[in-house]
Amino acid sequence: MDANAASYVNEVGIEDIKVIFNNALSFKPQREINVVFSGGEPTLSPIFLEAVRHAKSMGFHRLHVATNGVRFAESRDFAFQAKEAGLHAVYLQCDGVSEEKNKHRGLGNYMEVKRKALDNIAAAGMRTTLQATVVNGLNNDGLGDLVHFAIQNIDKIHGVVLQPVMFSGRDERISAEERYARRYPLTQLAFDLHEQTSIGWQPMRDWFPLSALGIFAHLSDVLNPEAELGSLFQETHPNRGIFSPLLVDTHEKEAVPIPVFFNLEQFMRDIVEITDSARGPAVTKVLVSLSILRNFDQQKAPSGFGLGELRRVLEDCFYRIAGRGDDWSEKAYSHQGRWRVMILNGVWFQDAFNYDFSGICNSTTPVATQQGEISFCAYYGGGWRKVIEYLNRTATLAEWHRSHGRHEIYAKGKKVELSRPIPGAKTQLVRIEVDPVPVPTGASGRSD
Repeated sequence: MDANAASYVNEVGIEDIKVIFNNALSFKPQREINVVFSGGEPTLSPIFLEAVRHAKSMGFHRLHVATNGVRFAESRDFAFQAKEAGLHAVYLQCDGVSEEKNKHRGLGNYMEVKRKALDNIAAAGMRTTLQATVVNGLNNDGLGDLVHFAIQNIDKIHGVVLQPVMFSGRDERISAEERYARRYPLTQLAFDLHEQTSIGWQPMRDWFPLSALGIFAHLSDVLNPEAELGSLFQETHPNRGIFSPLLVDTHEKEAVPIPVFFNLEQFMRDIVEITDSARGPAVTKVLVSLSILRNFDQQKAPSGFGLGELRRVLEDCFYRIAGRGDDWSEKAYSHQGRWRVMILNGVWFQDAFNYDFSGICNSTTPVATQQGEISFCAYYGGGWRKVIEYLNRTATLAEWHRSHGRHEIYAKGKKVELSRPIPGAKTQLVRIEVDPVPVPTGASGRSD
């Protein structure tokens, strides 16, 4: 769907939000769910904080927002309000670390906004995952710089998601020649990062299907047989998602692929064999410990990283998959050791030009709608967004603009003013002279 060409508005209300989360809880058996508020720009919704608060009250703790970061950059208070409402982390749109790599976004001070957003999100006690749309010939040659930026800001950035461009919406109408020139396969991602970085990345050794993370979820379920909820589970089609884990030294701001010193492939094979043997939690834990010893090569590990550090890092990773409770978010951030794991994900969503029903069936990224959940790829690439949004249209575009006004648009090279007060914030007025003081008549707006 081309949102700019739509003649109507689909604005989800708080009652719709309640229906969506009730539906999410109705599936049995129940697993932990990663919730991502997206849009459009979700932070512009007048009910965004209320929606986050409601989700938290219903027992969802892995709460994220996918955003351009403008509201977080404009206001540190907004970041604190989002955290207080229950937001856990932020997916921040960032296609590169220079104005040149992001000029197609049209923002006049793009990197200044991103850095300010990162600072404010971190100050509120949350971390950020950078989310880049990769277009061949536009920003694929800057992916190494983006990863380096993430490593240098490991105290604020949790991971990086790299998404090859999805030809949907306004991009459905491009020519076959342009589509072929701009498309970017996941296999190229592994080779580009090998060439653009100096951390010894090996395409055939250090990248795994995203679905392999389900191995660790299964292990967590075996170790916690009495748990009310299953662990967070990835079942993405092997052709649609890959990941590579890095070990980051937060003191030196250096990273190394984990398979350099830990045979992750063999470790996963061991876990599959251990969990399939259906032993109890105690025996399973002992066997996993033996596998860790078997696959860890101390001599190839970074200086200062020993078996104890490996165990602490693994415990942190497993808690993110299987941990639960009202204080999950705080505990998930409690690991403050020198060594941290940063996950690099490559996710290729389908569009009308590479539509694959087997991939649709295995999608674990559903879009929640008033009518139910639908695969992300079917929603955007299969044309269902047009149907769903038309069915749930709130008003015509003209009616909406008359009753709600227009948000400020920065996409034509306009700069975001980062020092202005929060829109709608109370201001204390003090009279300092008898003559009337000129009052500005313009109203500050919010970015799309």
